[in-house]
Amino acid sequence: MNNQNDISRLTSEDLEMLLLGTVAFWGDGSLNKEELDLLNQSCKKRIENLEIASLSDSSDKELSCKEYIIALFKMIEEVSSDSKIYEDTELHKDFIKKKGKNYQPDDQLKFFSMLINELQSSYDYKTPPKPSLDFQRKVNTRFLKLKDEIGKIAKIDKTTDREKDMISLLECYIWINTLKDPKVSQRYGCLFWVVVIGIAWYFLK
Repeated sequence: MNNQNDISRLTSEDLEMLLLGTVAFWGDGSLNKEELDLLNQSCKKRIENLEIASLSDSSDKELSCKEYIIALFKMIEEVSSDSKIYEDTELHKDFIKKKGKNYQPDDQLKFFSMLINELQSSYDYKTPPKPSLDFQRKVNTRFLKLKDEIGKIAKIDKTTDREKDMISLLECYIWINTLKDPKVSQRYGCLFWVVVIGIAWYFLK
C-alpha cells in the first residue's frame, strides 16, 4: 500500500487536521489535554467534511470527534512509518534558503512538509479553470486560519524549535497564495519599482 497515495485522496479538511495533529503530537514530543481540547474544537468545525474515520453515530458530534481524533493519530502513525516519504519529500525552497544550505530537517518536519504539499494540491485541485479573486482569497484565508490554529497549539507549552520551523514552513505557502491575489501582486510590483527608482535616485544624485 502506498501511504502517500492514500493521503492524496483525503479531503482538504482531513489534511488540515493531520497537520494539526502532527504539531500537537510531534511539535514538542508530547500530547496533553489542552492540545486535545484544541484538536477537538478544530474537529467540530470540520466534522461534516472529515472522512478519515468511520463514525458510529454522525449525529452525535461529541462522539464523532472523539472517534475521529483516535483515527487521526492512528493514521499519523501508519503513514509516518512509510520511509519512502522521507526520501521523496523536498522542503519548500524559500524555507531551505532561510535556514541555510547545511540545514538538515528531521523526519517529523519532512512529514509535516509532505502534508502541506498535499494540502496545497487539494486546494489547487478545487481551483476552477479561471479562479476568481474571491476564490483565491478564500484559499489564502484557509491557510491563515490553519496557521492560527497551529500557533495556538504551539503556545500551550513553550514553543519549540521544531514548532517554529513548522510554522515558518507553512508561512512559505501563505506567501505563495498571497501572491496569487492580483491586487497583492500589483501592490508588490509597484513597491518593486518604487524601490528601484529610489536606489537609482540615491546613486545618481
